Amino acid sequence: MLTNNFELSVEVLTEIYKRRWAIENLYKHLKQHFPLHFLWRQVSTT
Repeated sequence: MLTNNFELSVEVLTEIYKRRWAIENLYKHLKQHFPLHFLWRQVSTT
């Protein structure tokens, strides 16, 4: 894990990372198991 905030302890950084990872897993689960495709914006490349 990289950071430019050298004032945070290893314990705090670890907790932040764990919470972020939980959010990412929830996001993945929602995308896979619920028809929420209308919530995600699609950008045209043309």
